[in-house]
Amino acid sequence: MDRHPIHFLAPQVADWDLTSLLETELDIDYPYWLGGAVAWTVQSYLILRQHRENLTISTEPMLDRINIAHVSSWRQISSCVRCYKVSARADYRRKYDVDFEILQNATNLKNSRQIYLPHWPSPRLKPRSADRSGVENVAYAGELGVRNIAKSLKASDQVKGFRFLTIDRQRWHDLSNVDVLIAIRDFSTKLFVDKPPTKLINAWHAGIPLIGGYDSAFSQIGIPGVDYIRVRSESELEAALQRLRDDPEYYSSIVEAGRVRSKEYTRESIAQEWLRAIDGPITDDWAAWQSPRAWRTAQQVRNRIFDSVLDKSSATKTRLRSLRHQEAPRSA
Repeated sequence: MDRHPIHFLAPQVADWDLTSLLETELDIDYPYWLGGAVAWTVQSYLILRQHRENLTISTEPMLDRINIAHVSSWRQISSCVRCYKVSARADYRRKYDVDFEILQNATNLKNSRQIYLPHWPSPRLKPRSADRSGVENVAYAGELGVRNIAKSLKASDQVKGFRFLTIDRQRWHDLSNVDVLIAIRDFSTKLFVDKPPTKLINAWHAGIPLIGGYDSAFSQIGIPGVDYIRVRSESELEAALQRLRDDPEYYSSIVEAGRVRSKEYTRESIAQEWLRAIDGPITDDWAAWQSPRAWRTAQQVRNRIFDSVLDKSSATKTRLRSLRHQEAPRSA
């Protein structure tokens, strides 16, 4: 069966050209730390080209193909009005002037021109060393944002008797020295509906219990208390860590449940989900988009106006935040 050509739109990356990226091997030297825009396009292309023909990639969109790009790339492109655009929203603000959306959190599904696809497990992932025993190293692998709870945990380098580690950006794949993985953004019950379940998937593959917050992405694919642990206070975090340390059978049960679930989120299984999405609803929508579409043209105009208003609003908010953080002038 002939499949319609799919084109991935790669972002421009400092210090890396696309040719060099395409020569890397995922499990050897692929630079996964370059960010989500690269992961959703270059990494997806490198994997899917092993499963499907008629795939291309470049830094420019193409008229005669289904174009898949990170939402930040579509925001930078004002041309190619007649291109069919698929946007991987990731955890960015939605762009309305696209034809189809890929979402990393199912909470945001609103219509038939959206689909949920889980993110890939991290390339080059090193699981917990078989030589480790007991629970000593508690680690966070991710960005240390201003409001992230890991920021305050790092300040003391202690979590009540445990050693707290923050893993460098270019070592996020190496969990060999980790006994428990922390994925707590804060101690509220906020659902963080734009965030993915990647840390939980990585923990399952690495053979490490994950302690998370109330992220909707975790509860969409996992079961709290079975294949990961959910907490909403510092005291609950301390209790969870102590139980993992003092009850080896409980520790093993979380790891084993995660090992079973990890089989559902392998590179191969997620690739099959991508193929079903591309050759199913996305291609179907592209075919409908090709037909006479006066109604869709009018909708595109409305969407561009809406995006423009949101962009201006976002820029204003960013400017106001910047002004608030500037030092107030000293009085004479």
